[in-house]
Amino acid sequence: MVVFGERRWRAAALAGLPSVNAVVMEGALSAEDLVAVQLVENAVREDLRPVEQARAYRRLMDAKGWSARQAARELGVDHLRVVRSLALLDLPEAVRDQVDRGAIPPTAAYEIARADPPLRDGLARKAAEARAPGAARPRKFRAEIKVPGGSVSVTLDDPEPGEDAVASALQTALRRSRKSRRGRTEAA
Repeated sequence: MVVFGERRWRAAALAGLPSVNAVVMEGALSAEDLVAVQLVENAVREDLRPVEQARAYRRLMDAKGWSARQAARELGVDHLRVVRSLALLDLPEAVRDQVDRGAIPPTAAYEIARADPPLRDGLARKAAEARAPGAARPRKFRAEIKVPGGSVSVTLDDPEPGEDAVASALQTALRRSRKSRRGRTEAA
């Protein structure tokens, strides 16, 4: 019995390939295990639309009684990927449709899902307008400073940042650099 990959198997046969890679499972699978294996396959497919992927994660979690963290560990994906994906299921249907059509990026949709429900439609409208072809993209301030051993980059959304914003960004970069160096020193 082909549990998943039947289209690939048929395509390989049509292409005249003498063999295909396969995972053979010994013994009978329970109905729950069969569904779980199929859900795992679907949850990690690259061609799934964002909301489909969220639904696959949810079905797998429900079938196995897993938390988002357990699902991420079992699937070998980042925990935040699963959490952000599941947040899409909390959005109104119209917004989910826009995400699946590519009118709203999944990352923006995650942030919309975190907003108060009365604000979500307006935020979704703004996100879709910003993503529309021909929409004016805000210019950013970007500076790269060469330093011994590399460079420091600062990117700010404001095209004309104040000195305080630039100073704050540089201070943050400096703190991260110090923390990184301390971590390397302690590990050595």
